[in-house]
Amino acid sequence: IGLPRNDILIQYTNKYQLELREKLGIPVGKKVILYAPTFREYEKTEDLECKLTVPINLEYWKERLGMDYVLLFRAHYEVAKSMEITDDDFVREMSAYPQLEDLMIVSDMLVSDYSSIFFDYSVMHKPMYCFAYDYERYASERGMYFDIRDYISATDNEVDLLSMLTKGNDFEAQEKSNVFQKQRCKLSKYVGNANGVFCSLIMII
Repeated sequence: IGLPRNDILIQYTNKYQLELREKLGIPVGKKVILYAPTFREYEKTEDLECKLTVPINLEYWKERLGMDYVLLFRAHYEVAKSMEITDDDFVREMSAYPQLEDLMIVSDMLVSDYSSIFFDYSVMHKPMYCFAYDYERYASERGMYFDIRDYISATDNEVDLLSMLTKGNDFEAQEKSNVFQKQRCKLSKYVGNANGVFCSLIMII
């Protein structure tokens, strides 16, 4: 019952979070943005593999945010090998990092588009932002179960997105994340105990 991989998202301690930040080389005092866009199956390379054109201006982000933030870039595995992100003191290419949960734990906020990561991340009650720069096309080409923009702080404009990220303590975004978690993640009540339930079932069998 639930997702065992997500238990750690509510079980981790401040000590564990600090250890992860040190492991990843994140400077003390800097906030961490996890940017995790999904793939577009209708965008292909010449070899017919999925690709993603990075929809943000990393230099602009660094200029605006570099003093106070670190950006962890995590591409979907379908497009990760086509990414051309260069690490520096602001952006870290984390697409090949094996444990997504670690990146979620060390981050202070999430930026994504239409990825299911919102469901996992919401159990931590941190601010979440939807960068819906191509919503109409994505909804038309791939379809949606619901309009994510109705639940999560969203924008289709990069400048507006950066303004949202730099508000500091964005209580509106955090409250929306809480509402999303309650309304769209009803099984999240099992988070933190999924492993225990699984082990109990094994013992019974």
